[in-house]
Amino acid sequence: MLVANRAAHTQVLATGGDLRSAVTDSSGSVVGRYVGPHTAKRVEFWIEPHQSHPVPVLIGTASMVPDLEYAVPPGQWGLVIELQTDSGSMQLAPLELTIRRRQHTERLPAAHRDARHPPRL
Repeated sequence: MLVANRAAHTQVLATGGDLRSAVTDSSGSVVGRYVGPHTAKRVEFWIEPHQSHPVPVLIGTASMVPDLEYAVPPGQWGLVIELQTDSGSMQLAPLELTIRRRQHTERLPAAHRDARHPPRL
C-alpha cells in the first residue's frame, strides 16, 4: 500500500514488518483477519512530509464469524487497515476487496506428492 504523509513533519509507522488489516462486511463489522503467527520485531517506515512510501499489508481471510465457517467466502468485502504511529493509531476508511474462488490446479503425480520425493524444478 502506498502511504502518503500530508503532515508538515516526519511520520513513523510502527509495524511488525507489515500493516495489519481486517476484512469487513457491508455494515463495517469485522468478519475476517489473519490469525497466524506474528513477528515480534519492530519495523519502522519513516515517511517525510508530503512524501509517500510503499508499506506491505498483511491480509487474512480466516473467519471471525461462525456463520461463515472457517474462511470468508468469495465476494465483495471491505478491507480496513490500521496505521500505528508514535503518536497513536488510526484506521483507514474501508477499501473495496474482492475475494475470488481459488482456481484448481492440476494434481502432481503421486511420486511428487510424497514428501520423500519432492518435485524437481
